[in-house]
Amino acid sequence: KLLGVEAKYETTDEIEVETAAQGMEQLINELGAAYEIGVPIQGSIYNQVLDGAKKGTLTIRSAASGVGKTRNAVADACYLAYPFRYNATTCEWEQEGSCEKVLFIVTEQRFKEVRTMILAYLTDINATRFKYADFSDRETAVITQAIALMKKYNDNLILVKMPNPTIESVKTIVRENCIIHDIGYVFYDYIFIGPSLLNEFKGFALRNDEVLLMFATALKDLAVELDVAMFSSTQLNAKGDDNKDIRNEGSLAGGRSTINKADNGAIMARPTKEELELLEP
Repeated sequence: KLLGVEAKYETTDEIEVETAAQGMEQLINELGAAYEIGVPIQGSIYNQVLDGAKKGTLTIRSAASGVGKTRNAVADACYLAYPFRYNATTCEWEQEGSCEKVLFIVTEQRFKEVRTMILAYLTDINATRFKYADFSDRETAVITQAIALMKKYNDNLILVKMPNPTIESVKTIVRENCIIHDIGYVFYDYIFIGPSLLNEFKGFALRNDEVLLMFATALKDLAVELDVAMFSSTQLNAKGDDNKDIRNEGSLAGGRSTINKADNGAIMARPTKEELELLEP
């Protein structure tokens, strides 16, 4: 009797109990057809490994400072949000990418920097060129067309700046935007420990790796709760650019447990001399 009362009032809605045989006929009928493939992201090999941007999953891509975590994330976000992109080789606008609604949460960059990356992606003009604005007439025309494209798909990419995030503030922002704007893809720039995050767990005596794991867990929970594809990144330690051993979770800065809740993990690193020599032929 006591167990019955406890089960009634203590068990949450998330806990489900079924026998192993339940729904087997339906499972057999759905095999193959039910296998979910997400909307494509950049890189044919990388996309195939991930099965695209699958909803309900968390993908963490790690790299050292300056390797391009944010630039790659912005490019993937643009690939999902904008269905067209200019090709500087053919000098034509080509249909490439999707037309999905994306939320991009910026932590370190200013909006100006992110918008420059978006323009660089759409126009196929190197981002460093935007520092000096020495554009030809053709490039100026392409930039004007890119801005018109961004305005046409204005609701497809929403930017949020959070310079000093906490887990609760990230949860609020993601839930609010995903529900109001019907967003299916979320990019959280990168997971790091800031003053506000430390203050959120003040008095709990948690280690840095435990705090990072809790942040990653929160992102995974949001992906499942809101049925969105969640992307983020982390920093690498000094071993990140060293290829003597296989680059794995031991290369992550702050603790290898950060990746525990991720469905997909990838490490970006600068190619070493030995790796470049393999490509010379």
